[in-house]
Amino acid sequence: MTLKRSFTALALVFVCACKKDRPPPPPPPPPSVPAETPKADPAAAAPAAAVDAADDSAEPLAWAIHSGDGRSTLRQKPAAPGKCFLECTAGDGSVAWSSTGADCFGEKSDRKFLSNDCLRTVVIIPSPSRAQAWRKTQVMRVYKKERLDYPVMGIAVLKDEKLIKASPSWLKGCYGLAGDPPQYSADGSAVEYETIDGKKASVPLVAER
Repeated sequence: MTLKRSFTALALVFVCACKKDRPPPPPPPPPSVPAETPKADPAAAAPAAAVDAADDSAEPLAWAIHSGDGRSTLRQKPAAPGKCFLECTAGDGSVAWSSTGADCFGEKSDRKFLSNDCLRTVVIIPSPSRAQAWRKTQVMRVYKKERLDYPVMGIAVLKDEKLIKASPSWLKGCYGLAGDPPQYSADGSAVEYETIDGKKASVPLVAER
């Protein structure tokens, strides 16, 4: 009887052991999520500031300049043969004047200066052609709006013609010469320059009263 009870107890233990829950299987790995593509920074994606098409052109007659105060802008580009389109924009964005068939003021290599009110332009030619005598060679032109006011000949700015024959320019600060190049005066009312003989001079950008 005792042996029977022992077998019965063992059987119960075995059955209970079999009825115990098996450990749950490990959870499945989470689904892979594709990496999020970083959003572009709007500031980084913005294109660089556009360069003035006239200034960036390889055409020597296409250029743009600003007045001494930086507010007014004069643009030139070729039009009909030997003529140019000229437009001067004032500081408030309005067109002060324009011309579709004016004589071209100068080339990109010339030094050009504009009055704050768009009314006067000074064009300095640092290295003019040597085809003519110095007294007949234009080294500067002054304009009122789109019309030539007066030209300046070489002899008027540099008396000693021998100096220009041995120099790439009649101006200091140009074509590798030491010194300051032509520039606006502090108040923007004139263009200041120094010739290779050491003389300083200026050209007014405002009408004389």
